[in-house]
Amino acid sequence: MIKKSAFIFAFTFLLAGFICPVNAEKVSIEKDVLDKILKRQEVLEKKIRKLEMKSEKAAPGAPGKDIDYLKEDVADISERLDKVETKSILDRIT
Repeated sequence: MIKKSAFIFAFTFLLAGFICPVNAEKVSIEKDVLDKILKRQEVLEKKIRKLEMKSEKAAPGAPGKDIDYLKEDVADISERLDKVETKSILDRIT
């Protein structure tokens, strides 16, 4: 959590420094990369929902290890997407 907050702060600070002297343009990433990330995220979200339903039937209110693992995986994908977006923004600025 702290690591992500520090990253967001640093990214915002750097971005603010670059945006002031430069006109902002629409930022984009490669469509195939975004599609892969979104498809993977969708698959993982479906798995999470399925496991949550299964877990609630077995023991209501007690999430299993599989759900925690999938939530971490979704968080990792989100971080990767942030990295791709950051690189894309910095490339556009450069």
